[in-house]
Amino acid sequence: FQDLDVDEQIELLILASDGLWDVVPNDDAVALACTEEEPEAAARKLTEAAFSRGSVDNITCIVVRFHHDKVEPISRDKVDAIISDKVDVIVPKKADIVVPDKAKATSASVKEEEST
Repeated sequence: FQDLDVDEQIELLILASDGLWDVVPNDDAVALACTEEEPEAAARKLTEAAFSRGSVDNITCIVVRFHHDKVEPISRDKVDAIISDKVDVIVPKKADIVVPDKAKATSASVKEEEST
C-alpha cells in the first residue's frame, strides 16, 4: 500500500473487489472508467467488463471522480452554518415533538404487560 495526496493529477479513484481486479488490469480499468463522465456509469461499465471477461468472483465497484477545477473552498463558519441548518431540519427541537395519545396508551399497555 502507498499513501497518495489527492491533487489535480488524480482524476478518479476505483474501489473494487477481486471480482474486477482478477480479470481487469489496472490500466484497462482506468481506460474504461475514463470513457464515462458519470461515476455510476463508469462503475457499471467496469462490472460489465469483469463479467464479460469471465469473472467467477463477486464483482463490486465504486468509481469516485474528482472535479478539482470545480471545487471552491468553503470557510469553517459556512460549513458550521450549513450543518446546523441541516441538523435543525433532521432533529426537531424537543418542544416541536408531539406524542399522540394512542402512542402513550400503547406504551402504557406494554409496560403493564411486562410487569405481569
